[in-house]
Parts: sequence; C-alpha cells; structure tokens
Amino acid sequence: MNELTVGIVGLNIHTPWAEGVANNIKELCRSLRNRNVSIVLITNKIKEMPRVEDMHNMVNIELFVPFTAQERTLKYKINYLFFFVALSLYLPLLISRYKVDIVHFHLGLNPFYVWFAFVSRAKNIPLIWTMYTPAALNTSIIPRKFVLGVLARVICIDKFCEETLASCKFSGKTVRVPMPLDINKFSPCSKHRKREYREKLDLPDGKILILYAGHFTKGRGVDTLLRAYDLLISEKPVLKIRSRLVLASSGINESSYFSQIKEYVQRRGLKDNVLLLGCQVAVEELFNAVDVLVFPAYDLGHVISTPRTILEAMLSEKIVVATDVGGVEEAIRDGENGFIIEPRNVALLGKVLEKVITQPGACLLMQKRGRETIVNSCASDIVTEKILDIYSSCLGARVQDSK
Repeated sequence: MNELTVGIVGLNIHTPWAEGVANNIKELCRSLRNRNVSIVLITNKIKEMPRVEDMHNMVNIELFVPFTAQERTLKYKINYLFFFVALSLYLPLLISRYKVDIVHFHLGLNPFYVWFAFVSRAKNIPLIWTMYTPAALNTSIIPRKFVLGVLARVICIDKFCEETLASCKFSGKTVRVPMPLDINKFSPCSKHRKREYREKLDLPDGKILILYAGHFTKGRGVDTLLRAYDLLISEKPVLKIRSRLVLASSGINESSYFSQIKEYVQRRGLKDNVLLLGCQVAVEELFNAVDVLVFPAYDLGHVISTPRTILEAMLSEKIVVATDVGGVEEAIRDGENGFIIEPRNVALLGKVLEKVITQPGACLLMQKRGRETIVNSCASDIVTEKILDIYSSCLGARVQDSK
C-alpha cells in the first residue's frame, strides 16, 4: 500500500497524554507512516500545540476552529460544533487536494456523518469509524442505525464496544481491533534507571510506590483509592513506612473534585505518604518509576472503555489493579496478569494493596504475563496490519461498487 493516503480525523491531538484517543491516533499515524502510508491528520486548532507541531515531519496537518475549552463546558460544545461545520465545508476539498483514499474518524457518532456519507459517495471514498466507548453512541440525534449504516466499517477497540453495537442490532460491518501501542516506548527498565526516574520526579527510593495516573474526575474513583490506602496504613503502620501513594494528573481535573482530594490529604495528615505530582507528560518514565498502577474507576463516562493507561502499565511490567469496568476484563485475567476488583469496594482494594506492598516478589510472574498479554495483542505492528487489512477490504469493495 505504498500509494495509500488516509485522512485521520480526531479532536485534541495536541494533548500530550490527557486523552487515550489522542495517543491512539498519534501511535496509529506513526505506525502507518512506517508502512509508507501517507497521512492527513485533521484536527481542531488550539492556542498552543507543540505536540502537533512535532508531527509535521510525519503527516500533513489540517487544523480547524481557533479556540479550545475545558471538556463538558458550553464553550467546548460550541467548539465541537464549529469543528464539524468547518469539516463539512472543507472535507471535499481536502479529499481532492491530498488525493485521500480513505477517511478514518476517531470521534463520537455524529449526525454530520450522514453528510460525510454523501461526500464520500460523490468522491467514492470509504468512511471508517473507530468506536472507543459505548458513550459515543449517545451523541447522535439521528437514529443510530441510520448513521452507522453510512459507514464502510466500524472498528471496536474491545469486546465491550462490540457487544454494545450488537445490542443496537448493527452487524456485518463491525470488526474488533485493539489500540496500537509502542512496545519499545513502554517497556521495563533496570533498577538503576528506575532510581534515576525516581530522582527526576523527586520520588523516594526504597519504597513501594502505588500510582494513580489519569483524570481527576468523580467517576475515576480516586477518593475510593485514597480511603482504601488511608485505612490500610492506619491499621498497619509498618505499611505506612514501606509505601507511598502517588497521584499524577492527566491535566483534566474537575476543580471541586480535585479540591476534595487535596483537602482529604491535608485533613487526614497524609501529605508525607500521598504525593501529588501534578500533570505529567513523560508517562512512560512515570510508569518505570513506580511499582503498582491502580485504576479505581467506577464510571468511565466519555473516555475509552479499555483505558490505555492500564495497557501501557502492563507493557511496563507494573502490577496493575483495576476495577471491573468497560473492557478491562478483556485485558486483565484476575490473579494471572493483574488484579480485577469490584468498583468502589474500599475493603477489597485495601486487601489487594496490602498484598502488593508486602509481597511484591510474588507478583513478578504476573507482571511478565501482563506485558506478554499486551505485546501479543496490542503491539503496533500487529494492530497496524489489521487496520491495513480493513483499509484494503474497504477499497476492494469500492472497486466492486464502481463496476
């Protein structure tokens, strides 16, 4: 496919870490480019976009909408609307200008897709949509089945998304393909390098470091993790000496919820044991600096159903403790390559934390199995080959339809 040109459409690609979808698109672009596929990245324009600028040597970038805003605000919704209006006007021109063969959307299911279908029909261009969460189905005011029907393929990142589409009585065009991950970027490191990363992040050496990394929003369950850790070290002071809880933000915080977290830490006198790192960009270094990743969410909301953070931590051979939400159970087999717990269960989470603090050596095989699981299913080379097969299939159908 040396002459293939793909138009990839997504929002907030500038984000260095905050959105799994953005990182998925960046990795897909990198991997496709390594296969000599030309990429036109279509995204929203923002005030500061160094990460997008860094990609200019790899892809052509078309930017729309001159402002950005915090997610879930009115300004963000207006931005989102303007993006689609601008894209509707310019998509035919972009297809012609760059000789695009396929348009691949990484956005919520949107009524604008119906218009894009007319454009694609006129240009004879297949439309493909990647579904990251069942919540993406709720953004369309036009019947789901009708909007889905205009797409050449729907790529589901996990079984959870695939089953949701099946419940909508939509089938025939669905294919399950996980997100691509760079297995070299996310990999285990030596003890010496681990100490270097801890020193760089001002984290204590010689302690078991338990990490939460992601959004500070209510459904992410950071408060559950805090209570579980607080109860554990209160009942067993020796664990207070041996461990630290590290909270790293993705940059997306609900101010009131984040304030509650900080107030709890201060009120309970936990500032020596609970370390607030703020927003971290080099997440691969962060993973290598810690021992355990905890994902305590009980409501994924509008984020991806199999959180990318979990997969990256498993690749880094970290002990992963995650709640049974979304597609988590597809990645983690409880007790084999990680731990799955019931959401909002403070007591159970505390017991698992006690085990990983007191018996880290017993989890070494589990950690290796975790990396092996992700390498075998989500390595960029494997996933990209599947994506290219989908592109080929769609282009083959296009040729048949034109006869």
